[in-house]
Amino acid sequence: MNPRIASVAVIGKQNNPLYLRVFSEKKTDLTYHFMIHSACDELEAALSRVSVEENTKKLQQNPLETNSNAKLNERSQTSVNPKTESLDAYLGLLHIQETAAGYGFVTNTQIKFIVVLDMSEMIITDADMKLLFKAIHSAYIVQVCNPFYSLDDKTPIQSRRFDKMIQQIVESWTSGL
Repeated sequence: MNPRIASVAVIGKQNNPLYLRVFSEKKTDLTYHFMIHSACDELEAALSRVSVEENTKKLQQNPLETNSNAKLNERSQTSVNPKTESLDAYLGLLHIQETAAGYGFVTNTQIKFIVVLDMSEMIITDADMKLLFKAIHSAYIVQVCNPFYSLDDKTPIQSRRFDKMIQQIVESWTSGL
């Protein structure tokens, strides 16, 4: 049996909440909102560290290259070298508070997913969390690809279908299916 999912959040490009749902009755919604905000801060710090590391690697490879030349070279080359770069957007454990743990995932379009788990029952592996985030990401893709959905980074997702998909993911994951 997996740890209980306490909260799921989808955060937009400008760090605005697109979807936030609390599944736990143990604590107040405010507790999980605070956890999500704290995890967001850690997520942003992790993303900025990754960005700095990538820029440092590029400069070490060719320190004489100017910024504009680097941008032109980036556009002319293939986007991903599978031997050197990873497409894994899973950022892992971001924040711990008492028995709750916040995990993060970022898409290529800078949409962020944060899941808060109630860790009082047992420990979780990164492989399990990656599967959970893939399921949530798939539900988000279904929502965004809906022709009747207006894609707006500032408007929260209010779709009952999306909410139901997330509810099903949470229920199946918590029961260990």
